[in-house]
Amino acid sequence: MAKKAPQILIVDDDNLNLTLLCKVISNTRPEYQIKTVSNGEDALSFLQNAIPDIIMLDVMMPGISGFEVCERVKKDARLKNIPILLITGLDRTEEKIKGFQLGAADYITKPFNSSEAIARIEAHLRIKQYHDELKEINEKLTLAQSALVESAKMSAVGSLAAGVSHEFNNMLTMMAGHAKLALKSDDIKDLHETIAIIQELVERGKDIVKSLLSFSKGDKESQGMTEADIKEIIAKVFLLMKKMIEDAHVEVKGNFNQVPRIKCYPNQLSQVFINLFKNAIEAMPKSAKKILTVSVEEKALSSCSGFVKDRIPSGSKTIVLIKVSDTGSGIPEEVKEKIFEPFVTTKSVLYGGNETTPGTGLGLSISYGIIKRHNGCIAVNSVINEGTTFEIALPVN
Repeated sequence: MAKKAPQILIVDDDNLNLTLLCKVISNTRPEYQIKTVSNGEDALSFLQNAIPDIIMLDVMMPGISGFEVCERVKKDARLKNIPILLITGLDRTEEKIKGFQLGAADYITKPFNSSEAIARIEAHLRIKQYHDELKEINEKLTLAQSALVESAKMSAVGSLAAGVSHEFNNMLTMMAGHAKLALKSDDIKDLHETIAIIQELVERGKDIVKSLLSFSKGDKESQGMTEADIKEIIAKVFLLMKKMIEDAHVEVKGNFNQVPRIKCYPNQLSQVFINLFKNAIEAMPKSAKKILTVSVEEKALSSCSGFVKDRIPSGSKTIVLIKVSDTGSGIPEEVKEKIFEPFVTTKSVLYGGNETTPGTGLGLSISYGIIKRHNGCIAVNSVINEGTTFEIALPVN
């Protein structure tokens, strides 16, 4: 596909300057598309329907000055990335400084030096091209990341589905059994007790459904972060993962101190904890003691390690520190160094996984991105054959 020729908008009320600039550019770069207007009003009108690659703007014009045009362009999200080259007198330093303060990229002086003018134009066109290419790459990466996050999330929901269905089967069996007993009993006290048990099972089922639906939908319905209790988020995750934990014969230990509520995306943090708990469970199949330990505490930022201090916004005085530890096989040193990179996993055949259920290596990478999105940080400590601990620090304010 042929590359589109750059479009240059020249704004100057002096016809002689306009003619000279157009001639200089056309003689050197005949492929450039040149548009000209003679005042600020016409320039702003032109920019409502077009986005040139560069704007050459005279400072001193009647009506709307070049400074005001520059200021308006830089305040418009659609136009702000267009480089503006001011056209100014050789000795007017104050005009150059004011232009830079308003967002201009460069300037050319009158009378024009043809070679210098072309060099400056071409330099800023290259910079804009690089910027546009980086923006396009970033947009594609963002879309890819969103797709990976959604894919990983639904994979986690799939992993939980079997456990949830098993939990519901157990509850329905218990409810059916109590209902049969109620039908055979004439004792009011027994009936009340049976109804209370059934009601408790119904409430538990509602909690499970609510947690699962909330997690699968994500935070798309909310316009921003909401205040939440980390301990409640973790409790809901354990509720969803109960069957997985029981089937793996893992003992769960908790140390939950009182911590303040924090602003966060609760469902994204749920995904982080599901990833960490699932990894911990899968790291302990051959461990003599299978123990998953989770702790939550508030901590002054000043008492934290340099690693945390360097990554938490300076305005935060305290953090919520979450530790997730297992007694598993540990992470090899060569893997630990890049554990938060995409597609790095300890669940490959090489590190103890198998060909039927290999790890994708996306869970920790996505978790890292989520924690970073919360202005927090995550780190790992691991000792081979002793276990692994992940530490998450989240700012309170």
